[in-house]
Amino acid sequence: MSIIITGRETVSDSLPINVLPFDEIAKQIVTHPILNSVQTASAYSHVRYNDDGGKLREFFNLFQNSFNTAHDFITDKYWFDLFMEMSTSSKVEGDCISLAQLKDRYIGIVESLDGKLGLKGETWKNEENLIYGLTDTLTELCEYRVLLKGFIIKCQNCFSKYWYHLDEVKDLIKCRGCLKEINTAVEMKFEYKLNDLLKTICFKKW
Repeated sequence: MSIIITGRETVSDSLPINVLPFDEIAKQIVTHPILNSVQTASAYSHVRYNDDGGKLREFFNLFQNSFNTAHDFITDKYWFDLFMEMSTSSKVEGDCISLAQLKDRYIGIVESLDGKLGLKGETWKNEENLIYGLTDTLTELCEYRVLLKGFIIKCQNCFSKYWYHLDEVKDLIKCRGCLKEINTAVEMKFEYKLNDLLKTICFKKW
């Protein structure tokens, strides 16, 4: 930025400068761009942070409004392919996956690219380290609520299997099929489901 001050006398030895907030500057650049001191026509009449339904805003909220974090996951082939598969799943119990399935999938991809995993103590590229990194990332995705924790529960009456969010699960829950009450098992393993918001924004077929 350049400032030209004429030779006029002033009553003060300071010159106040008001700088617009970044969001206002960004709007002006998009809607009224000035190139070489000449205002250029723009096809954009206004700028805002969200689409009509507010989905884009909520999408970035999942990643705590960090564009870099969202970019890291969406451009990572392993997670992108997984999200795509979960978005197009036709399983009755829903688009969910277990830790064991994630582990097998991850190991299969790594071994197809780099060969068999080595032994702990001989190489860092071993199953224990790989699973450690996988569970660490899975925990992060659950904290962002990109993946939601829940359980697949089978009804003892109609034998239907449905996914239930962790907050829904109690000693007795109602079957989504026959609507009768189900006794939940003593021990159940988490099944992870993709947040519908991510599915709608990133993987919707237009």
